[in-house]
Amino acid sequence: MSVGSHKDAFKAHQLVKKLISKESKTELAQTAADILLDFVKSQRQVKADRAPEALPPDEADYDPDKLRGALVAVNNLCGHCEESHDDGCFVNQARRALIAARTGVDLGPSFDGRKSLEELLAQAAKMAAELSPPDQPGVSREPEPAASSDQDLISDYQEVKEKLEELTEKDIFRATLIDEITDTIARVSNGDFAAEMPVHDDDQLGKLATAFNLMLKTVDQTMRNLDLLVSERSSELRMIMDAVPVGLCSISRDFKVNPEYSRACEDILNMDNLRGRDFLDLLGLTRRHAEERQSLIDFLDIFFQRMLPEKDLAPLNPFREIEIPGNDGKSPKWVNIQYHLINKGSDVNDHILVVLKDITQAKALQAQVAQSERENMQLKIIAEDPDLFCEFLGESIKLMTHFTDLIANLSGVMDARPLANELFRGVHTIKGTAASFGLDEVTELAAGLEDQLRDLREVDRPSDEVIESTKASFDGLKNAIDFVVGKTEKLLGQPIGGGEITLRVAGSRIKEIIEVIQAMPGENRTKDEIIRQVRSLREVSVKRGLGRALKIIPGLIDRLGKDVVFKCEDNGVRIDCDIARELNTPLVHLIRNAFDHGIESFEERLDADKPEQGKVTLQVSLHDQELTLTISDDGRGLDQQKLKDIAMIKGLLDPSEAAALTEEQCYGLIFRPGFSTAEAVTDVSGRGVGMDAALAVVQDSLKGDIRVESTIGQGTKFIIKIPV
Repeated sequence: MSVGSHKDAFKAHQLVKKLISKESKTELAQTAADILLDFVKSQRQVKADRAPEALPPDEADYDPDKLRGALVAVNNLCGHCEESHDDGCFVNQARRALIAARTGVDLGPSFDGRKSLEELLAQAAKMAAELSPPDQPGVSREPEPAASSDQDLISDYQEVKEKLEELTEKDIFRATLIDEITDTIARVSNGDFAAEMPVHDDDQLGKLATAFNLMLKTVDQTMRNLDLLVSERSSELRMIMDAVPVGLCSISRDFKVNPEYSRACEDILNMDNLRGRDFLDLLGLTRRHAEERQSLIDFLDIFFQRMLPEKDLAPLNPFREIEIPGNDGKSPKWVNIQYHLINKGSDVNDHILVVLKDITQAKALQAQVAQSERENMQLKIIAEDPDLFCEFLGESIKLMTHFTDLIANLSGVMDARPLANELFRGVHTIKGTAASFGLDEVTELAAGLEDQLRDLREVDRPSDEVIESTKASFDGLKNAIDFVVGKTEKLLGQPIGGGEITLRVAGSRIKEIIEVIQAMPGENRTKDEIIRQVRSLREVSVKRGLGRALKIIPGLIDRLGKDVVFKCEDNGVRIDCDIARELNTPLVHLIRNAFDHGIESFEERLDADKPEQGKVTLQVSLHDQELTLTISDDGRGLDQQKLKDIAMIKGLLDPSEAAALTEEQCYGLIFRPGFSTAEAVTDVSGRGVGMDAALAVVQDSLKGDIRVESTIGQGTKFIIKIPV
């Protein structure tokens, strides 16, 4: 039912209260006043079971004007809705009591309240006419006069009682208004700054409501202004974020990209609409890359939990630089990624700020610079000794030509292991020498080919797949060598040739030969002397002839991280250029062996009370047409029992054969194919190829031999003897 405000109901209540007489029992007016006050207090309708069947008898005579005004005020509260205005309607029940006070007739609790006031009064008048005067309810009776002595006291009592009731009713009304104020404040606390406090006639609460409404308007306007300011600042921040050249975004604990991010993120990550996407997927670390994905998850978890300070976390980033895959025809990009905590004051952070920087161009430039540096290094090497570099390339060309024939025969032989061992030796030699010249690509391809040749050494008949894979790797190595050869020939302006050594003969030396020949009598020229003099033109110094082997030493020291000094004692010996060329290959392997296996680690040398710095020496001597080269080290020496144990583990010997070995035979085990004392394969050694290759060149090409002397804890000597 729609009714007026509390203010209207309370005014009606006050008009009804004026009907209550001090001198008589005004029960009907009191009933109407109670109904109205109950509504003001509880804002509820009358419960049907509380509506009286009959109104109380009333002995009062009411002022007709006041009664009429009270009736009109109560009647105006009616919302004239379509409901039945009977037992449950507070307006109906209040009108019932007031109509009975005016007409002396009770219409009853269940009458049709939708009728107008005039219709209800007419209905009551009709009922009054039908009733006999003695039975008519509501007929006022004159009250018995009180004793004159008690009259003043009764009058004062009634006046005090009325004022008390009026104050009580006002307190109840104020309590109702305070409830309205409380409700309004609750709405404001929930963010409804457009709420408005009802304003009533009460002086104090009315002023409070007015002041509160003024405050609410001010707050509402302030909030609107603040929202506008925040919107403007957000727009400015968005413009700034979109203008910066780096990508800015934040991720939540489930690694999802939050809604706000800079436009550059989409360009850098090759993806539109990043909101809510998995950040790890955007980096290309999908679940197909489980290991890499988990490493980044572990790092970010540490970041979220703040296990370490941010400055200590940065170096642990497993992907400071990462290549983002291309999508929809877009090119891949290299991206630098940094992470920063977004600290909200809690123990665990909810978000991480991610800074993305496109370094694709920088990476390309870096690669160009690195390539230029490698090329400059190669140019420097060529410039230092072009003959030595050309000699290496010429020998590599010859080896690759020979390898072509070997690989072509792999599928047709019954036992591929001898061919595999020969391929191993050649590739190993190319790898070691290429590294000394800074040819990184050739070195890496040779190392990869070595890995594939391992399968060929372990089976009699390799599968077609293994052979085809080996051929493909061989072609890759050959192409890399051909590329270096082409650039070198273009630089020098002459072909490399097949490894032929180019000799530079001093003019004074040629002059001496001419003088010797001219001084000889025409008939007594000695062919042997002429041959000896001419042959001396083919001789080179030790450092010149063995330069390719000696060149690997600085890089070897750097890679192994050992403190070793190398000394070459050539005793003025000059070596035939062909012999020197062949000697370079075994020397490369023997020198690598001395540095890697011979010299101990820094800690081992300290434990053995040795000098911190190891020593490797090459001594060259020539006596009685026999060239001797001795490579010695002051390292750990060879343990004969360990050599036997390794040979038995590899199936090269049985226990009875191992027990019968002499010292020389025991040391000879290290020259067998596949034998190695290394515990792990590295880019320096561990494949069991080098010593086998060294012995093969000395015995087969130079018709010489290698002898080994060793003392545990003191060192090892490899003595090469070559007939000249």
